Parts: sequence; C-alpha cells; structure tokens
Amino acid sequence: MTATTAGAGSDSTATGSNIYTGFGGSPTNPSKTGAAPAVQALALGFGRTYGLAMVLAGVMGGFVLAL
Repeated sequence: MTATTAGAGSDSTATGSNIYTGFGGSPTNPSKTGAAPAVQALALGFGRTYGLAMVLAGVMGGFVLAL
C-alpha cells in the first residue's frame, strides 16, 4: 500500500454554482425550467402522503390486532 500526498499548490476547488441539498442529484440552482421540476415535486409530495398513510394504516392495524 502506498500513500500519496498533494503538493502545496494543489488545493481543492469547486466549480459551478450548484448547492446540493436533499436527495442526490437535485441542485438548488433555479436554472431548471419546464414541467419536469413540477412533476417531480408532485410525485415527491404524493410519495410522502402515501408513505404517511401506510404508516398510519399499519399502526391502526396493530391496534386492531391487539384488541
């Protein structure tokens, strides 16, 4: 196993102006236009609502089985 070191003049720099938050590959750069971001937001909102409904249904089902 060998180790390599960077020289004094090789600092890491970022290029571009995207700030990545949330899910991978979704920059907060508002350069996206069109229907795709709206459809993605709608799908994400639906997924969250569906997931919450499934969790609540599971909890209610657990209470029903406990009775």
